[in-house]
Amino acid sequence: MSELREMASTMLANGQAHGDYIRKCMSDLDRQYKDYTSRVDAYKLSLERTLGIKNREPKSDLAESHKVLHREQNEDKRKSARKRE
Repeated sequence: MSELREMASTMLANGQAHGDYIRKCMSDLDRQYKDYTSRVDAYKLSLERTLGIKNREPKSDLAESHKVLHREQNEDKRKSARKRE
């Protein structure tokens, strides 16, 4: 999803004629993604309760570890792009 966001940002920065439509699509995509992830989280909690599994990490810790992983992946991409240049 981050690659799509980067592509949209690049197109908007270059003065793409359909900038408003691209912004609308990106906001719709963000909203749908948040809705999807919240439904997945609710389903996961439901499964854990049904199976009697206790969540070992609080949700905030999971979100933070996901953010850290995402940052590390972006840094790796930037480093490899710099090497290619």
